[in-house]
Amino acid sequence: MNTEEDDPPEKVLEDAIADYSRRYGMSREEVMVRIACPICGKNKKIAVDKEMVLDSPGMVLTYPVVKGVICEHAFIAKIDSHFKAR
Repeated sequence: MNTEEDDPPEKVLEDAIADYSRRYGMSREEVMVRIACPICGKNKKIAVDKEMVLDSPGMVLTYPVVKGVICEHAFIAKIDSHFKAR
């Protein structure tokens, strides 16, 4: 039996975004955004739903990065309308 606890953090995050996209009828056009951990500096490109960014207040998306996606830290990234992490 496979549970969310068994899934890697990337899969859990992808599933949550896909669920959000289905629920709100969004097309799920993805943009790759490089996000760096503010604590250790490790970075990775993450797929982000373009419409989620463009529909966010002020066109800045608050994006939670869970532990294990980029490094051993959990943090909040801000992604602007130019698809750059702040």
